[in-house]
Parts: sequence; structure tokens; C-alpha cells
Amino acid sequence: MASREMLIILLVFASTLIGLAVPTDHTIGGPSGWTVGTNLGTWAAGQTFAVGDNLVFAYPSAFHDVVEVTKPEFDSCQAVKPLITFANGNSIVPLTTPGKRYFICGMPGHCTQGMKLEVNVIPTANSAPTAPVPNSVNSIYKRAFTFFCSTNTTS
Repeated sequence: MASREMLIILLVFASTLIGLAVPTDHTIGGPSGWTVGTNLGTWAAGQTFAVGDNLVFAYPSAFHDVVEVTKPEFDSCQAVKPLITFANGNSIVPLTTPGKRYFICGMPGHCTQGMKLEVNVIPTANSAPTAPVPNSVNSIYKRAFTFFCSTNTTS
């Protein structure tokens, strides 16, 4: 019976760790995609972007593109010196560092019609400094470890 409890505790702990390391592919704009008329600001506000995730821009390449720009270019909707331009209709942007990133559609008039996206990339749990484990969780693991060691001794 006690071995079963230990197994359950270990499975819960392992599943917690696995959940921390899984990156997310964010399809920009959700089902509507990267297009005029999608409220990208509202969509982005409901997302959490972390290092290791990917931004997935799906769009008809004959009508749209994706241009990564600086904050001033984002604010003015003018890609004077774009950081990078994608135009293949299915662009994947890996999020490799924390911080803000800015994207616009470079087609005339599209950015001013709302085809612009600001994302704030947070560090992953693995790259951020670790916080101390709360005492209640600490004591559960300590008791489980003590129990496991005491039941697995050989005489």
C-alpha cells in the first residue's frame, strides 16, 4: 500500500517536470490567422510566450508577409530597416531569447489596419532562477523519500 502511495507521488512530481519543458507553437491570430481584421492585440493578450516556443504565421503569400521590426517601426508601421522578412506563407519564428519582439505586415496599408503583433517573451522555467520549494511541498517529498528508503532496506 505504501509503495503505491510513493509511486503516485513520483508520478505527480515527474508529470510536473515534464509540463515545464514542453514548448508551444503559437499559431498567430488563432483560427483567423495572420490577416487584416484579426484583433491580434487581443489574441496576444491571451497567450504566454516563452523562450523555446515558436510563432507560426500562416497566411496567403500573395497578399501578406511578416516583417520583424524595431519598436519605433512597429509604432509607425514603417519597416525602414526590417530585422527579417518572411514571405513564404507559413513562417515559423523561434523564440530564443526573452524580451519584446515586434512584427508587422509589410504590404501597403495592412499594418495600419491592425496587422501588427507585439509579443513579450518570458524566460522558460529552466532558464529562470529557481525559487525555493514551499515548505509543505518540501515536507511531502522528504516524507516520501524517508518512507521509500525505510521500506527498501535489506537485512
